[in-house]
Amino acid sequence: MKMSVEHKTIRNQFEFCHPERSEGSGKGSKEILRPVESEAPVPGTGGFPGLGPGNSPGARDGCKGISQGCAQNDRFTKSGFSLMEVLLAVGTLAMGMLFIAGVFPVGIHFTTIATERTMAAIVADEAFAKIKLREININDANFTNNPVGIGGPGVTPQSLFEYVTPYAPLPDEYAYPSTAIGFDKKRYFWSAVCRAMGPVGSPDFQVTVFVSRKTGVNQLFYSRVKSSTALDTPRVWPVAFPMLVRAAPSGRPDELLIVNLTPNEFRFVNDGYTILDGATGRIHRVLQRYAPPNDGVIHLDSDWQGGDPGLIWVVPPSTTGGRNPCIAVYQKEMRF
Repeated sequence: MKMSVEHKTIRNQFEFCHPERSEGSGKGSKEILRPVESEAPVPGTGGFPGLGPGNSPGARDGCKGISQGCAQNDRFTKSGFSLMEVLLAVGTLAMGMLFIAGVFPVGIHFTTIATERTMAAIVADEAFAKIKLREININDANFTNNPVGIGGPGVTPQSLFEYVTPYAPLPDEYAYPSTAIGFDKKRYFWSAVCRAMGPVGSPDFQVTVFVSRKTGVNQLFYSRVKSSTALDTPRVWPVAFPMLVRAAPSGRPDELLIVNLTPNEFRFVNDGYTILDGATGRIHRVLQRYAPPNDGVIHLDSDWQGGDPGLIWVVPPSTTGGRNPCIAVYQKEMRF
């Protein structure tokens, strides 16, 4: 019987041999294995009668075994993560991203501080050079009176540089850079307090330079009338401001009570501010200004030695409030 190669292959793979007993019986009989005759394919159909092409019983059984093997392989090759594993992975990734995102604001903050302190050192060097160039009048009458109008013996001669220089520097002279680029475009400013290291007429002075920033074009800053307790017209740049202080009611040497020469003047000194002791020239840092009802009391980083009453210098905030404008404070002893 002639068959195509395809059908012949199927028969070779899936036909079975069944035992057939030979003639005779008993122990001497023999079993002869003969192939089971498969049904011949119908010519032109490519398969077996009643079935489509390739749908012989043997072919179907073989395909079934093949499909089971494929399904088993798919179970191993296409296995994925469970929902719990995905959630844990996403949660871990989210926590890591949050920590990474939190680093950027801190980095930007410290980068800004480093930049401003670098600029402050440059501005201070320029300020000391200008003070030395402009000089001061060591016999100026402003050295004989306390900047807040409290005169008398024992008061250390001190004044803002602009009040005791024989020249009248323009506001641009207190800005950095001092080149003519437009005053409204300048961001860094300085003001200096000159404190005599001896009696009036002594050539030796301790010069303290306050370097400050201006964050807005329209910002205005408090100032005080020379040798008076009254407030002056607000200035367009930050300037050192004299204030009267007394010993704190607690009696602690590291606490001071700010005297309100004008209403709510204690608000000019806040946490983190830097103040100058007008009598000794020591620089203090304000650790805390207490909350009401003791909101006029400040806590310093070291003991106060300026007497009672005393005088401090500080750069106050702008008239509209905001962050501390003072970046750094520098001191130098100079002879004129």
